[in-house]
Amino acid sequence: MLIQLIRHPQSTKNVSSYFGEIGIDYKITATGYNALCSLSEDVSSFFSTNGLPTIFSCSSTRCVETTMHLCKMFSLPFECCDFLRGINPGKLSGISEKCAAERYPELDVERTLHRSGNLNGYSLRFPQGESVVDFELYIRSNLFALINSISSSRHVIFVTHSSTSIHILNILYKYCNLLDDEYFYYFDIPLGSNVPIYIDLQKRSLYCDTIPV
Repeated sequence: MLIQLIRHPQSTKNVSSYFGEIGIDYKITATGYNALCSLSEDVSSFFSTNGLPTIFSCSSTRCVETTMHLCKMFSLPFECCDFLRGINPGKLSGISEKCAAERYPELDVERTLHRSGNLNGYSLRFPQGESVVDFELYIRSNLFALINSISSSRHVIFVTHSSTSIHILNILYKYCNLLDDEYFYYFDIPLGSNVPIYIDLQKRSLYCDTIPV
């Protein structure tokens, strides 16, 4: 099976450098729409050898706008999935990165260490929000339930956010015994990225040249 993890391109939230606010829809910017053309070409380059995909999207505006662009170009349907949402930032919701660092300096240091590969991400928890551990368990159960329900499909696309993509990568790599189960790894997934993952769930084998481990 080929799973393509797509992170939406630039949105108004990314320009502002604020943590996403729950209930607020952030739209794709003009820069983001320009990036959709090259993203679509990259994504569609896998269609000829892997077949047309089954597409699932987070229900946020920026993800749906990305998905609708892809679907319109290739006349494909899609379905929104709740588990593709981003992690709940709790009290960080709607505040700037700078403000968050001032209010929660320890968390800011931990996030920086995690992103540099010097801290196990399982220690991270947003104040009155979700922990990395809880969010991973939530995604894991829903991810495998969905994959098992579409077992006849050999090509799937998930349009989602950076935090969700990182969790999915951790889950799949660990399922295939390629990473330590006791450690949560950080992966840099730029805006407008397409991460193709070839995985055989029965053999527990995985190949991803975009983000190797």
